[in-house]
Amino acid sequence: MKDKSGTATSKELSQWKRRFKIFFYGTPITVTAFFIAQICATKGSFSTEFSSLGNWKTFTDTFNLPIGVFTAMAAITTLIGMYYRSLQLAHQLNKVEDQIEIANQQFKKSEQQFELAQKQFELVNRKENFTLYWEHQKQIRSYIEEKIKLRKTNLEKAMKNEIPPIDFEFGRFYSAAFPENSPENMKNFSLLASEKHFDTGAQWFIRDLTEYGPLHRSVFDIELKLWGIEVDDCSENFKGDKVYKSTFLKSVYIILLVFRELNLIHDKTDVSIVRDYMND
Repeated sequence: MKDKSGTATSKELSQWKRRFKIFFYGTPITVTAFFIAQICATKGSFSTEFSSLGNWKTFTDTFNLPIGVFTAMAAITTLIGMYYRSLQLAHQLNKVEDQIEIANQQFKKSEQQFELAQKQFELVNRKENFTLYWEHQKQIRSYIEEKIKLRKTNLEKAMKNEIPPIDFEFGRFYSAAFPENSPENMKNFSLLASEKHFDTGAQWFIRDLTEYGPLHRSVFDIELKLWGIEVDDCSENFKGDKVYKSTFLKSVYIILLVFRELNLIHDKTDVSIVRDYMND
């Protein structure tokens, strides 16, 4: 019986192995039996003189039958052995192919498991990044609100008048202050910005304030709005320098101090100029 690949089964191999052993061990026994039978049957009909050259010459003719039996059985045994060996080799090759196929299947399965694990890792990583992103936003928002409140309270006590609220569109501000962070990829986990993204705008404002005076609002107003910051300038009741300084300059001074603490502007940026104009 053959298996699916056309090679012999283990049962068939065992049968041919048994046949080979039967012929292998049976050949000398059978030939010996024929020799003994012929000697007994022809006793006295041939010379057993070993010193006679003629007896040796006619040995093959005298024992032609057992020699013929030996030759035939040896040939059959050889053929059976060769056939058994070929079946065994084919069976072993088939096993090797089966093992290779099983190994390939296991490798494919491992590959699929690896891909699945990679997808799960990416999913977990995205979820973790998303959580870290919003947690970082929460920390930054809390930090800014606390700093603005503290600075505002201290300045109000010093100036002895109320400062209008500073409104943040926090999503826009966070994107401008921490552009490297996103829900998919978190890079900066610190409360400090990685670069001084707002320093140029602050320098422009201070330069314009120095050159043109406090009534010149400059592009800094626009930049603040781009960063998501709304400063109440009391435009409806704007009546000159006094109202302006009591609103915009004080709010900007607080914002610049907070920006410096967040590493959004250089430490060397002289924000005291804003305070000087505010006190004039």
